[in-house]
Amino acid sequence: MADANTAISGSRDTTLRIWDLPSGVCKNVLVGHQASVRCLGIHGDLVVSGSYDTTARIWSISEGRCLKTLTGHFSLLQGHTSLVGQLQMRGDILVTGGSDGSIRVWSLEANVPIHRLAAHDNSVTSLQFDDTRIVSGGSDGRVKIWSLKTGQLVRELSQPAEAVWRVAFEDEKAVVMASRSNRTVMEVRFSCKFACTTLILPGLVIFTPGRSRRLSPVLQSYELARTPNERC
Repeated sequence: MADANTAISGSRDTTLRIWDLPSGVCKNVLVGHQASVRCLGIHGDLVVSGSYDTTARIWSISEGRCLKTLTGHFSLLQGHTSLVGQLQMRGDILVTGGSDGSIRVWSLEANVPIHRLAAHDNSVTSLQFDDTRIVSGGSDGRVKIWSLKTGQLVRELSQPAEAVWRVAFEDEKAVVMASRSNRTVMEVRFSCKFACTTLILPGLVIFTPGRSRRLSPVLQSYELARTPNERC
């Protein structure tokens, strides 16, 4: 948000709190959720919260009130059937992910879901979207790319793992934090327009198809030669 002196927290006591960082004083308490607040996202003066009560709420920071409640989460055809654990808000679009494995793309203006995606066989553990794509990871060990416009599956990004903890992407680069063979690994994947590159960071095990390596204390990088049929 624009105000660097303000922090917002969500809690198991079902509330959101707006804090003044220099003084450490709570300026406002936002009440509305019926269960623990699981995740938050901020865009300008708006904050969106996801909760174990299966709803997402949009709040005005300056006014200190709830503007919209994304309801209908108890209906399989409308929203999530269990806790909303992942979310991102961008302009008029909100994307939420639930522990029911589903992803919902919402129009904030119309207050209804645009797309309802049966994304994963278990909890959605990570999601991110840009102007054209949604990338999601789940505790089913899969990473998937979806069309933001149509809601259709584009492709899977990597081979299934035991579980996926976190996915982040920028342009044609994606980083996947996952569990493989009881180890936490980080995959750095590039577009197939470029050679596959693995970045090595301290304290992790890096996995790429056909090769894994425990990380050295010093930042390193190297390129992997690809066979003609190998895809990033």
